[in-house]
Amino acid sequence: MFFLAAVCLLFSARQASADIKLKMIVVNPSDTEARTVPAKSYLPKGVTPEDITDRGNFEVSYDFEKSLYYIYQEVKINPKEAVTLEVAMRDIWIIPDRDIKALKDHTVKIIGLLRNTEYYKQAKMLADNITIRIDKISEIQNAPEPDTEQKISDYETNFAVLTEVKKDIGILEDLAIEAGVITSKKLNELMGEDPIDAQSFRIEALGLDIAKLGTVKFKIQFSNSSSEQKTMPIKYYLPVEVKPAYIMLSGGLDMAYDNQKGVYYVFKDSMEFAPQEKKEFTVEVKDIWIIPQQQIDFLKSQVRKWLGILEESEYKESAKFLGDKIIAGLDVIIDIQNTAEPSVERHIGNFRSNVKRFMEAKKAAAKLEKLVMQAGGSPGAAKLSSNNGNGSRLNRSAGRQTTKGMEMVAKTMFRGKAPDTSTSWKIIWTVVGFMAVVSFLFFILWWLQIKKSETKNKENINQEKK
Repeated sequence: MFFLAAVCLLFSARQASADIKLKMIVVNPSDTEARTVPAKSYLPKGVTPEDITDRGNFEVSYDFEKSLYYIYQEVKINPKEAVTLEVAMRDIWIIPDRDIKALKDHTVKIIGLLRNTEYYKQAKMLADNITIRIDKISEIQNAPEPDTEQKISDYETNFAVLTEVKKDIGILEDLAIEAGVITSKKLNELMGEDPIDAQSFRIEALGLDIAKLGTVKFKIQFSNSSSEQKTMPIKYYLPVEVKPAYIMLSGGLDMAYDNQKGVYYVFKDSMEFAPQEKKEFTVEVKDIWIIPQQQIDFLKSQVRKWLGILEESEYKESAKFLGDKIIAGLDVIIDIQNTAEPSVERHIGNFRSNVKRFMEAKKAAAKLEKLVMQAGGSPGAAKLSSNNGNGSRLNRSAGRQTTKGMEMVAKTMFRGKAPDTSTSWKIIWTVVGFMAVVSFLFFILWWLQIKKSETKNKENINQEKK
């Protein structure tokens, strides 16, 4: 069964909200025979059944291998006839103007808050770059309508740029928190429905002993600016890291979870305020915004051990660079954590920055550990200064001499670089195979010797009988 089909996307109107029509032209090439032919077309990436406004007689299905939706129907076509089929869908390849404006306004607000801080110059440069990219997105979207393929390509480019813009705005938010000019509540208000700096890192990963932690206090103020008495609801969003188990005192407020934002908040459905009255509530929370000193010390000690192992290896310079970077980052964390902060918000901002430093240090430490393995050493080996000051030696807990001997053999065979797993198994199987061949040869020789001995004994017996 043969048929010809052409598929194209057409805009039904210039407006951004107009539908886009996918048109499919199906042709019966036969001069004499009417045929029923299948008509199938994949929908552009990102389109879902909910985006289709008019599917005609098409069925909508999903290809799980390609992760794409497609439309399908069978069409009866007369000889030499061409049939045009179409499906209408929403124009999803555009970034709403309100979102672009919200990001731009959001950037301006943060820069205004940072104006009189030490971070302003750095933040202003970043904000200017953000604005340029946002304006470019608007310029592309407001340009004369391109063809469909170009429109989709422009959208994908704009979306990628927008993703980077959001990351950079996140950096501005971090600077605002570190500068102590923005509170969690204000940050939530600026962020809209998005949670505060939502990230994959979890407090539980630090292994904190909650019972031994100190506490921090959130001073929350509400006021009635009216000249009349009012009863109104109050709400305050807590940092994303806070869970009910960490709250010691709620200040008489109730607690609930916002599913959209992914954070807990304290609230009262109704609170009476006298004219011009201000009320303050104190919420006391366990101070979970700290990286345990023992974890920092442990990572430092491991790094120093690995640097000792690599001290006389070909990786010495690379190791020193990584080691200095790790130690410096960890020292910054220690200095920040030992410095009293003027506000809880600043304390939280510092913690989030320190988490990034700590994760970067661990990532660099993993690279350093890999260098130790490549150098033929053991990550568990400790470097100790010799008593006479003439150098260093590797100290192993058990089987130290054996391990050193194996290292010497490894370094001799592989010039200081241990073989990878695949090569190791090849060597093992080669040795096993060689031993098997040798054993087989010994067996054959032994068997031939036995047969020869038996033959000789039989000859001797026969001679004695004669």
